[in-house]
Amino acid sequence: MRTLCNVWVKRCVVNAIGAFIAISILLPFGVEKAEAIPAFAKKYTAPCSLCHSTWPMLNSIGWKFKLNGYQMPDTRDGDEVGKTSPSFDLHLDANKALSPLSLRLDGGVDALQPKTGPASATNPGGNLANNFPCCTEGNRGRIYAAGTVDQDMAYFISYKLGDTKLESGFVRFVNLFGPGYLGVDLGAIQTADSEAVSPNREWFATPNPAYYGTSNIGARDQGGSIGYSDTGARFFGNPNGGPFSYDIMLATGTGATTAPSNSKGTAVGVLGRVDSGGFAGSLRFWTNNTAKRYFSKQAQGPYFFFSTDSCAGTTACFEPPSSAIDPDELTSDYVLSLSYNADSWQTDWVFLYNDYNVKSRADSLGNTYQMENVRRAGFSAAYIYRISSRISLGARLGMSSVPSYNQTYNGAPTAVPSATASQAEFKLEVSPVQNAKLSLAWILDNSNQQARTDSYGNKYDLQNKFVLLWDWAI
Repeated sequence: MRTLCNVWVKRCVVNAIGAFIAISILLPFGVEKAEAIPAFAKKYTAPCSLCHSTWPMLNSIGWKFKLNGYQMPDTRDGDEVGKTSPSFDLHLDANKALSPLSLRLDGGVDALQPKTGPASATNPGGNLANNFPCCTEGNRGRIYAAGTVDQDMAYFISYKLGDTKLESGFVRFVNLFGPGYLGVDLGAIQTADSEAVSPNREWFATPNPAYYGTSNIGARDQGGSIGYSDTGARFFGNPNGGPFSYDIMLATGTGATTAPSNSKGTAVGVLGRVDSGGFAGSLRFWTNNTAKRYFSKQAQGPYFFFSTDSCAGTTACFEPPSSAIDPDELTSDYVLSLSYNADSWQTDWVFLYNDYNVKSRADSLGNTYQMENVRRAGFSAAYIYRISSRISLGARLGMSSVPSYNQTYNGAPTAVPSATASQAEFKLEVSPVQNAKLSLAWILDNSNQQARTDSYGNKYDLQNKFVLLWDWAI
């Protein structure tokens, strides 16, 4: 059996490397006629490296360009002069006959990944692709669109292929009361996009466990911590393009969905950020008051599990309050992000503390449930080295740990074991042309068994895998 497994692994590695080389050779022929320059770079006749250290990661100029409504810092080039107008009230930049519509496609496929996981009636051997509980993404794709519309007005849209809703989609107003003093985003917003190390736009292939935590009985993000899409308003600024930026987020607290639970709670985030030379640092506090989690006891396990769906059919089920004015779940996040960009390298550091608390609940039969505070600490360190304008190497170690805590059902406590998710990632990125990136990532899972246990108590294998990635701007 071991010999057969070794042959299979070697064959998959050879196939993955062969596919990587083939795509690297063929990709330039597919985009050569596009002149390989993204729309924003075309508009300003500037190289991508003006705003990006390692694309898609922003440097200080790119950060200020984004805050200024996708206009150069200290400029307001969104007037109607030099515009095309597809409608009466929508004017698009036409500098050198090029509109400000910038499109980006990115995605990935698992070239080699364990497919062994929990068995079920529909999956008796546990052999399904993307069969994992925590901190990794499977085959995926996203499309982004952004641009400047009229004076000091911009938009941004991102959509994860296969989802039923936008990941984010908002309109942005900037430079209210003076250059950089106040900006407003309205819509579905990625709640942590302003961090110095953003969990939503980062360079690596998979979600960082430091932000998203362990599966720990199904609690991937515990109570709805930062880093997800939520409906609300963001107020931000970078006064006079100086070193200090701020970000205040007011949101529904329950995600950008149409679920009824959207009416049960609010969230507030406050961030301060400093950019000086190549250094960027941010500190955010996030508090999220919701009522969206079900706690259900499965027949095959001793624990109550988190769920955002109905837990009908389980041995016990405690629903969130039905009243919109009485949310009983509280999440608090403290996130420190540090980044330093040099000419040929970059390093990122993240420190996170998360606290999730649920009030006591009772069902219609008089059963009671209590859960101790679930506290999670996360950390990550990353290093990216730019060998040339076309080749970059990176490595990241991310981890997140939840100590043991008690769940009490009808007065009888049960200890939930501690869980630690840990992931090392190595990535090689090549740029056949200026606006296209192709990458191969190697992900090593070091999580303990509790972090690889799903909400039914089933155990998963370590999720070591290779991922092929692409990123293309138009």
